[in-house]
Amino acid sequence: MEKSRWDEFISDRQDHQVALIKALGREHLSDSEIDLIDEVYKVHGHQDQWQLRDWCHEHCEEWTPLEQGREQIGIERMARAVGKTEEQIARLKEEVQEIQFLSAAFHH
Repeated sequence: MEKSRWDEFISDRQDHQVALIKALGREHLSDSEIDLIDEVYKVHGHQDQWQLRDWCHEHCEEWTPLEQGREQIGIERMARAVGKTEEQIARLKEEVQEIQFLSAAFHH
């Protein structure tokens, strides 16, 4: 399996826990993204992993209960869950296809 940049900064999962391996700067984040992170942390930062899981299962429409394993959540399902229109979803799908094509073309 190919390593990603994630592996540079986040440890392997053990007992449902990950850790920051290496500090990263904020040069790739806008002020609005930092504000969003701060807001999410204000609301959910006090929750442990199980409380956060339960909150997500109750409030995230794209979650589906499974007996075991995991299921990929498609872009359409995520977009619908956050209120995107069918026209917006169609544009998103086109953009995703273009990104996948360019990624495959230039990856080698």
